[in-house]
Amino acid sequence: MCRKEFPIPPDGLGGLQRHFIAQRLVDALKHRQHDTAEIPEVAESFSQIMKHDGQQISSLISNVKEKTRESEKKRNEFFRKLDKVKSEIVTAGEQVNKVVNSQVAAQLDEVEMIKSEDAKKAQAVEESCQLALVAMESFQAYSRELLDNGSPSDITRAARELHKRATELLDIDSLLSSTAHLTSPSHLLTSLR
Repeated sequence: MCRKEFPIPPDGLGGLQRHFIAQRLVDALKHRQHDTAEIPEVAESFSQIMKHDGQQISSLISNVKEKTRESEKKRNEFFRKLDKVKSEIVTAGEQVNKVVNSQVAAQLDEVEMIKSEDAKKAQAVEESCQLALVAMESFQAYSRELLDNGSPSDITRAARELHKRATELLDIDSLLSSTAHLTSPSHLLTSLR
């Protein structure tokens, strides 16, 4: 407030003071009326600001939801790809297992076949040995009987046949020695590799 607005009244400073207080009351009343009159305008202004802010927030919510959906979609697609990779790994592993199991089965079959063949060979060698043993024991028993109880003419007559039979029996021994060894396990392992 300047002096031009409030000239000094004729009653001096006391009048100025009363005028100042009165002016303050008038201003206060005006302000009260002014405030109440402007509240709807201010509220409308705030409403516009709030609506604008609300629209921006609503737009942001939509953007966040859209990005969340896109992120979820990408994550689900990524997980589907990972599941596909897992499935391919399992399938490849199963194929490798089939190949390995097939090779193991083939090797086991071959070992079993060799075992069976060797068992047959061993059985044949054992039977041959038993026959040869019986023949040798029979030869030995006959020779001793002839030497112990036979006459010189019996010994002379049988000598050629006994010598021939002894030679045959000695040949059986060398034949049995050459067929008696079976397939060696180390040779078998080398051939299977």
